[in-house]
Amino acid sequence: MPEPIRIDMNDKDGEAFGAAFMEALFTGRPLVMFDSANPEAGEVGMGLDLDVVEGGASDA
Repeated sequence: MPEPIRIDMNDKDGEAFGAAFMEALFTGRPLVMFDSANPEAGEVGMGLDLDVVEGGASDA
């Protein structure tokens, strides 16, 4: 299993989450969210299982 991408949900910069989510989407690595201000809450993980579609969509 690839190393997960870890994102601190206590970080108030919404761009950090968006960038981490996009990296997880494009690389297939799982995304693990945690809150550094509340370590007792633990971690929540999310994995994306995507299918590759050959040919793509048509404008016809």
